[in-house]
Amino acid sequence: MLSLKASRADNFYYGSVEDEDLKKKKEKDFKKINKKDYNTIKFEIPYTIICKNCNIYIYKGERFNSERRKAGYYLSTCFYSFSIFCKKCQNKIVIETNPQKCSYDIIEGARKKNEHYENILTEGGINNINYVDFEQNKKKKTNPFMILEINALNKKKKNELENHFENNILNNDDQKSDTNQSLQTKDKENDNREIEENNDILSKENKYIDKPIDDTQSDEDINDVIKETYKRNVMLKNDFGCNRTLRKQLRDIKNEKIQKRKENIEKNIFINILKDPCEDLKVKKFLHMKEKYKKTINEKTKLAKNNLIKKKSSIFDKKYLKKSK
Repeated sequence: MLSLKASRADNFYYGSVEDEDLKKKKEKDFKKINKKDYNTIKFEIPYTIICKNCNIYIYKGERFNSERRKAGYYLSTCFYSFSIFCKKCQNKIVIETNPQKCSYDIIEGARKKNEHYENILTEGGINNINYVDFEQNKKKKTNPFMILEINALNKKKKNELENHFENNILNNDDQKSDTNQSLQTKDKENDNREIEENNDILSKENKYIDKPIDDTQSDEDINDVIKETYKRNVMLKNDFGCNRTLRKQLRDIKNEKIQKRKENIEKNIFINILKDPCEDLKVKKFLHMKEKYKKTINEKTKLAKNNLIKKKSSIFDKKYLKKSK
């Protein structure tokens, strides 16, 4: 009896060993099913690359959450592939390690930027453009024969360049002279045509003015001249490009309209949507709260109700307007 009471007091039930083994097997199977082919690792980019899809630069030292996978073996060393996604277009970029050259290779989604600059003072930098040999510079300064050779070479280069430029200038001058002659002939032809056309127009327009006014001149010719001048004057008056007064009149009209609108807004005059000829007769009363009335809110509301505008066609609804007696 004591043993039973002691076991019940703990309230623990220890099952069989088989049940625990089954649980462990289920957990292992679940892990195998949901197991990933890769490990998520922070990957730092070794050199600047350019995305092939959006042409954005991903600079050296930027870090991404990459998917690391085993790609294969080189002899006995394993090399991995790191897959990342572009920060702009989400393009997949795959980079692999290269244990043979101790470097990284881009396989998919991007290309490398050429930044291979060798140091000047190393043996590999001898063929570089910016290479400077300090020993030769010392010899040039001390050895007078080297100085003479260098000066002679520089003179030859200058003479060659001068001859080259002179030949180019002569060729260009010949071409320009030919082109100028052809252009001059064309310009002369065009000028002659324009002069002839202008003379024809002037002869038509001024056929009556050019003639001397004699006593024998008929009245019909004079009337024709007067009509033509009158037509010209009318056209010039109505032409905005020639007449300044029309422009000023339009500006004044616009400014007057703008001033009237401002005054009406200050006086709380509500203008109809449709313009009526008897608009001034319809507007009988208006309320000017700022200048005339400075009282309590209740008194202002009463005055507003009594002094509303009595119009049939207004911007406001009918319920806000006072009914006509």
